[in-house]
Amino acid sequence: MRVHRIVVFASIMAQGIAIGACASGPAKTAQVAGTAAAEGAVAATASSSLGRINPSLRDEREVHLADIVQLTDGGENAEAYWSFAGDELIFQTTRAPFGCDQIMRMPADGSTAPKLVSTGKGRTTCAYFLPGDGDIVYSSTHATSSECPAPPDRSQGYVWALYDSYEIYRARADGSELVNLSNRDGYDAEATVCATDGSIIFTSDRDADL
Repeated sequence: MRVHRIVVFASIMAQGIAIGACASGPAKTAQVAGTAAAEGAVAATASSSLGRINPSLRDEREVHLADIVQLTDGGENAEAYWSFAGDELIFQTTRAPFGCDQIMRMPADGSTAPKLVSTGKGRTTCAYFLPGDGDIVYSSTHATSSECPAPPDRSQGYVWALYDSYEIYRARADGSELVNLSNRDGYDAEATVCATDGSIIFTSDRDADL
């Protein structure tokens, strides 16, 4: 029996999130399809490459991926994670009218536009579904300020800001019933959920180190 593994990744070349099949042999073509990442005020214009084959999205040296499908276009879209059922993705995105990352979820096939599930305030990161897919977790700074925190100095290269205002929240999959799980001053973020028992592992500076 032949098994196809589907992977999700963020691509600078594709300017968004894409999915593709793990190739059993050299990947000869790349198929690019998708929808405009839009919902009301957060609409983003789809590029002309969406919805049709665009081999230029795959480097000729790439032999591991095939049948690439672009799911987002416009803004910055990354950190996409699967629902446990395998039919949805949850990810962080910076797009108008938001000044910094917010959390959205969307069907894994890109059949409908992403939906905002964070508050639209502050900066968010690293969302994840809980087992059963009825709840999600993500980190946000919105309780400290509705404004985006100052970006870090990246003049010497990429750095990740450890905002003390990050808190880990649990919510329903539509963003309702938000509950602060960490509730402390200090960095708490990058949560990942165990598929077996639903326990959460995360990064924190509570022991004076990460």
